[in-house]
Amino acid sequence: MNRKVLSFSLQLITKLDAVEVVGVAKLRKKICVLRESPTTLVIYNDGKPPVHQKEITLDKIEQPTEIVACNRTKFLYIGDRRSLSLWRFKLKSCDEAVSELEKWMEDIENLWTFSVDACGRVVLPRNRPTDCVCVYDCDAHLLRRIFLPESLSRPGHAVLRPNGSVVVSHSHMCGLSELNSSGAQVRRFPSSASSEMLSSRFLFRHFVVLGDGRILASDGARNGVVLLDRKLQRVEVIPLEDSGIADPERICYDAVKRHVIVVGIQSVEIFRLVEH
Repeated sequence: MNRKVLSFSLQLITKLDAVEVVGVAKLRKKICVLRESPTTLVIYNDGKPPVHQKEITLDKIEQPTEIVACNRTKFLYIGDRRSLSLWRFKLKSCDEAVSELEKWMEDIENLWTFSVDACGRVVLPRNRPTDCVCVYDCDAHLLRRIFLPESLSRPGHAVLRPNGSVVVSHSHMCGLSELNSSGAQVRRFPSSASSEMLSSRFLFRHFVVLGDGRILASDGARNGVVLLDRKLQRVEVIPLEDSGIADPERICYDAVKRHVIVVGIQSVEIFRLVEH
């Protein structure tokens, strides 16, 4: 693994009181924390420090797995493994209540993670009946289906890059690959040519694409945050032990404030991304 001086660091800003958290999203100036048992949306403002504003129970959603937000459409999306559905709704600006919950997409087996890009396109990994990544528009119309090569298996999380390619975790989330619109593999991490990388196990549970194309990922194997360059070649790892967070599951990035929000077991922590 590359042992050069790290090009970035994470400065802990604050920790949010949280239990049974399954995801977090940033919608404009609101931090939206999703809890289970019962399904509850906890809303904070993004002040210094963030202030708890409201808790909203979402009775129709029984087994939440993920929450994402689109600032362009102002929608929040939540995955529900029990109903095999994606739900969406908006926050009302007046009192932070929610608009009517809409069952936006149904019959999604093995629903775990998904993402939404800046244009509102939803990216959904599927592994039944075959391994693929589906991209939908704002009205849930299928735009394209990208089939994974036979060398890749079990897609985990997937994100669209601005150039239209898809970055997807695979092989039990131990690898990342970039695929073009026809499904051809453009690049992969770790590369098959690097025995050092192959011997270093990663666990990319969740990741985001930064504006410059780099990848910021939660790494369950090292209990840290990983930064990969645009070509998926250079990797840097920041351990999170000093912050107290354990087993990072989800990661969210606020490009305006350069804040990284990490969800771990019984904790949500907000960091500032600092470039060196």
